[in-house]
Amino acid sequence: METTTMEPLRSADLSRALINASRKEATSLKVPFDLETVPWERLDYLGFSDPKSPQRAYLFVPVDQQVIGAILRVTPASRNQALCSWCEDVTETTGVRMFTAKRAGAAGRSGNTVGTLLHADFSCSQHVRRKPTSFEGKHDPDRFMADRITALKLHAEQFMRRVSTQV
Repeated sequence: METTTMEPLRSADLSRALINASRKEATSLKVPFDLETVPWERLDYLGFSDPKSPQRAYLFVPVDQQVIGAILRVTPASRNQALCSWCEDVTETTGVRMFTAKRAGAAGRSGNTVGTLLHADFSCSQHVRRKPTSFEGKHDPDRFMADRITALKLHAEQFMRRVSTQV
C-alpha cells in the first residue's frame, strides 16, 4: 500500500508554491511549526491555519510531481456536523468547515472562488489511515485503507486543479 506522497518542504518552497497569492502574501507566509518535525511519510497534503489570522489557512498539495499551494478562507464554525469532502470519514464529522480559495490569476482577482468541506485541523491523512470499522473493511482492511488514501489524494488534487483554473 502506497502511503508516501509528500516530500519534505522548506518554508521557501511553500511561499513559491502559492498560486493564488500576491507577492506580499507569499513572502509573509509564516509556518507555525517546525517543518523538520512534520511526518511527511504519512501526509497526502499539508495544511495549516494562520495563528495570527484564524480565518486564513494554507494548503499544499502534490499535483503532477510538483506542490501547488493556496491561501484559503475559513467560514465560521457551526454546530452542525458535516462529512469531509476529502477523506469522507463517517466516524469523524466534527470540526469539518467550509474552506474557500480564490482562483489563480485574473479569475481570482475578479472574485471567483472555489470551496470544499474539509477538517479544520487538516487531519484527513490520519483519518484515511485509521483501522476500518468491521462494517467498512471486514473483508480486506488493507485494500479499504489503500482505496481511501487514493481517494483522498484524488480529491485534494481535483480541488487544487479547480483553484489553478483561471476560468
